[in-house]
Amino acid sequence: MGKMDKKADEVKKLQEELDRRTKLELVAIKLITEGMHKEAMEILASLDDEAIKKLSGE
Repeated sequence: MGKMDKKADEVKKLQEELDRRTKLELVAIKLITEGMHKEAMEILASLDDEAIKKLSGE
């Protein structure tokens, strides 16, 4: 696998993680609007910022 292929794969994995997080954040927003704050906070707390840092090379 060449350098460009590796970089493309890294970008793809990062985008997949961002998409997954966005979906969970939208679920949390919906729960908040329905008054289910505890459940929303549990979802938001489950998001792993380290995964994004690792994928983005930070």
